[in-house]
Amino acid sequence: KAKQKRMSEEYTKLLNQRLKTEVADGLISVESHDESIIIRIKEKGSFSSGDATLKDEFYTTMERITEEIAHTPGRVTISGHTDNIPISTYRFRSNWELSSSRAVSVLQYMVSSGLLDPANLEFNGFADTQPLVPNDSSANRAINRRIEIKITPAIKPIFGEQSG
Repeated sequence: KAKQKRMSEEYTKLLNQRLKTEVADGLISVESHDESIIIRIKEKGSFSSGDATLKDEFYTTMERITEEIAHTPGRVTISGHTDNIPISTYRFRSNWELSSSRAVSVLQYMVSSGLLDPANLEFNGFADTQPLVPNDSSANRAINRRIEIKITPAIKPIFGEQSG
C-alpha cells in the first residue's frame, strides 16, 4: 500500500505539471487520494447546465487528459456527480441519469481516441450522493457538479512476469 500511495503521489505531481494550463484555467484539478489519482473535471466549460454532451471547446482539454491517462497504466473509473437540485426533462428523468450520461460521454470520448484499453475503463453515476461541499449556495452546487476520473496505477512486477 505504501508503494502504491507513493506511486500515485508521483503521478499526481507529474499530471499537475503536464496539465498545468488546464488546472490554471480552472477547468480541472488533479489530486492524490489514498492509492489513486483523481482528475476532477469541473462543470465549467465541460457541459452545459442539464446536458450530458461535452462542449466542443472542451475537446482540447479532453484530448490532453486522455493522452496523459494513456501514459499512466492502471484502472480508470469515470464518475459523474450532480448537485441536489432535481432534474426532470424529456432526456433525463433524474440526477442519476444525468450523472451517468455525463460519465458515459467522457468514457466514450476516451475510448474513441484509441489510446486507452476499454477493458481498463468503468463508469459510475452518483447523482448528488457524494457532494464535496454542502449544497447550500449556487457556488457550492457548482463545485458538486463534476466528473471525477480516478486512476488506480498498476504496480509493475519487480522481477517481470513469470512464464509458465
